Amino acid sequence: MAEPAAADPADAGGDRELWAALAGLPDGDREALLLVGWDGLSNPQAAGVAGCSQGAFKVRLHRARRRLAKALNQTRPDEAAMTDTQKGVVITDVT
Repeated sequence: MAEPAAADPADAGGDRELWAALAGLPDGDREALLLVGWDGLSNPQAAGVAGCSQGAFKVRLHRARRRLAKALNQTRPDEAAMTDTQKGVVITDVT
C-alpha cells in the first residue's frame, strides 16, 4: 500500500482535517486515493499497483472519494448554522 512521504500533517501544509479524514478511511480507500492523488499514478498504473482490474480500481477510487468527502463534511460545521463572521463575510456600511 502507498504511504505518504510526509505522514505528519504539519509537514503536509497543515491540513490536519484532511489527514485525519484519510487516517479514518479503510486501508483500500486510503490506498486508492494516495496512489492517484499523492503518487500521481494514472488509474491504469494504480490498478496495477493495487492488484485489481482498471474497472474495479475506478469503482474503488469513486467510493473512496465519496467516503473522504463525507468524512470531511462531518468534521466541519454546518455552514447554514454559521454566523457571517464564522463564514468570513465582511459586511460594511457604505451609506
